[in-house]
Amino acid sequence: MPIFSSASVMQCRDLLQISFNLNRTTCIKTALILGVSMDTSARYPMRATRAYSGYTPARPLFTRYPAAPPTNGLVQLGLDENNQIKVLNLRSGVSRMAVVTLRELYSSLQKGMDQEVEVTAKVLLHKAAESNGFIRQDVDTALDSMVQNCTPIRSMNALLAGGLCHLNAAVRKCTARHLATLVEKIGAGRLLSGAKDITPRIIPAVSKLAQDSSQETKRLGRRILLFLSSHHDFDKMVEKYIPAKDLATIRDTVHTLKSKCDGSCSVRRQTALQTLYLAQRG
Repeated sequence: MPIFSSASVMQCRDLLQISFNLNRTTCIKTALILGVSMDTSARYPMRATRAYSGYTPARPLFTRYPAAPPTNGLVQLGLDENNQIKVLNLRSGVSRMAVVTLRELYSSLQKGMDQEVEVTAKVLLHKAAESNGFIRQDVDTALDSMVQNCTPIRSMNALLAGGLCHLNAAVRKCTARHLATLVEKIGAGRLLSGAKDITPRIIPAVSKLAQDSSQETKRLGRRILLFLSSHHDFDKMVEKYIPAKDLATIRDTVHTLKSKCDGSCSVRRQTALQTLYLAQRG
């Protein structure tokens, strides 16, 4: 259970109450203002200082000039030289409250969050690189809420766009973990159906994860690869969408995974038969 100061909780509650009385877009903005830094120049243009109807902040939320850290507990935002929003207050407690807010938005609005999934998932994935273990745990829970409540294909594309090629190994591992859950939820049949917005994206992505430098990410990527390999169109789709330089490696990997799986299945089957035999004799 996250622990926050009473002042932070009251401020978050008040802002969320205001935002829920307006609309979904305002909810998203509120979560981001509470501590998650992101590029919103394309989707969310700069608004006036009076950001919420009926609510006047003690100091401007948006300013083009550096400002001293706020003393009233609210997060102060600024615009950098590229006119992109940046958070001037990065206290971990406020950041955690923002992540928890996004988790609740996924849970409450569900598919109503689909339009915001790509933007919010990217922000959450980048927060997975934080050194603060509590924030990483909250990020993982928020992404799990997204996977369970939002449209699976949109969530899958958001994960791939936000974390597949990230330089930080923790972000790639987080991406692979939630992608593995989504792949099993969507099913091999749909993922390998040849649909232009699904198959051409998932096959190269899984191939990249299965060859990642991080051992945990590689293990998760190979788990997804083994799951997909059970489908009868797997070989055809692999040949079509994986670059020739990686094709032999992926085929060898799949062959090795299947051999290990067959071996472990045989051992388990033999153990079960021995147990049954001993039970019948006893």
